[in-house]
Amino acid sequence: MAACGMPPRHPISLFSKRISENDQPGSGSSRRPGKGQKHGLLVGASDHRRMGDLLRPHVYQALTQFDKLSCLGLVSKDLSPIGGHCVKNYGEAVWDVSESEEMCLVHMGGSSMLSGLVSSFHQAVEGGDHGQFTTIVQMAARDEMEKYVRRRSGQTASLAYVLSAEGCYAGAESVFFGVRLPEPSILEEEQEEHLVFCLGEAAFAGVSGSRAESFFSNRGIAVQQMPCELVAIQALCSEQIEAGRESLCYDKVVSQASTTQGWMLLEVGDIPESMIAPVAKAAQEMAAAQGLSIVLCSAKGIGEGAVYTQQQWQSALPDGIWADNNSLWPLVALVSDAELTLSGCLDTRILASSCGKAAINLPCLDRRVTDYCDVWETSPATLSENTSKWSQELTHLLATPTANLEATQVQNLDAFFHAFAAATDKSSVCASQAAEEKISAQTAAGNSRSSKPESGEKHASGSASAELSS
Repeated sequence: MAACGMPPRHPISLFSKRISENDQPGSGSSRRPGKGQKHGLLVGASDHRRMGDLLRPHVYQALTQFDKLSCLGLVSKDLSPIGGHCVKNYGEAVWDVSESEEMCLVHMGGSSMLSGLVSSFHQAVEGGDHGQFTTIVQMAARDEMEKYVRRRSGQTASLAYVLSAEGCYAGAESVFFGVRLPEPSILEEEQEEHLVFCLGEAAFAGVSGSRAESFFSNRGIAVQQMPCELVAIQALCSEQIEAGRESLCYDKVVSQASTTQGWMLLEVGDIPESMIAPVAKAAQEMAAAQGLSIVLCSAKGIGEGAVYTQQQWQSALPDGIWADNNSLWPLVALVSDAELTLSGCLDTRILASSCGKAAINLPCLDRRVTDYCDVWETSPATLSENTSKWSQELTHLLATPTANLEATQVQNLDAFFHAFAAATDKSSVCASQAAEEKISAQTAAGNSRSSKPESGEKHASGSASAELSS
């Protein structure tokens, strides 16, 4: 990325005809006329140390073609040493945009997009600032906390990662990818108004999940269903994943698991303490029966060391293999190569599924998992509420034919690339050379494929997929 010393990519040809046509006066494009270089501003929780949030900028870095590309968030920090990106807060980032540049706000998906301002800042801020803000949270009223965060971050709205094209960002074009809204009722009135306004003004609005589609469609906003951008990690970031396989962390796990037929990955970062015992029991029974090792890791706090209740897990799974979470890509490689993944985190499940591997989530109280999986997955979203059946359910999932899992991933990747192509039709977003090659290959594999298979189809979107021209 340009902000981190990455050189800009060269222009490509796949979408050049459509882009040049959209730039003509009277084309109906909602973006402002080009003034010079295009500066892509990736808006999202890339200032958090969670695996999914750290991965999203990598997808759009590989996918898009901008003259400059920067990561924006609530807190300025450099997470590139652990595999993330350089991030600047909204107030600082605007100073890196010259008056001659055309800004494009690229809102990345994920559950964090619609997080509240104060809670997201508390999660993102680190070191002494974290302790200071913890004190503020304990003592100050909510309006005082929000004023403090607005001063520190430059975000004037109450949603942490939805940035409007106003103020310092006036005139910027805005696009949204993979908006999830499993529980619209949790939005406060001010947050809902801000969200509806921003998506209503956006050049492209992609959503992931049936509730988000219904919510915006009922308010007169045209949206397109699309899977999470993490389905494209394997296609766009294979070199980084391969580098993860060459790390000491990965080698350690492979060495310890060498006496078995592979491993089951247990991502424990979001598993509550009350579920540790039944999860451990089911994992032990299934792994023993299938000749697998159990690898434990956390998708949270990457680069900060263990953030989970390690002592309790060690007591419950004394033979488990612990994977260090000091760096992003070794963890991605471990998820990619696991025979089965069990997680409390939806992003980890999507990442595993993107490899054509079996994955399942724990029973959860919110609708994040089911709202997404009911549209984009064919396998069960979660384990049942009956913990005594978990070992049997895991064994049954492991027996799912690989061809079925891979077919679902191919269809989801196809749907993602088609949604991205639709975004290039409607905005100034351009595809990179890597995206051109991947989309062309995907199209050549079968233009007749729909976003989801007709047999057992779950994709409920009524939006037409953009056709690709070669």
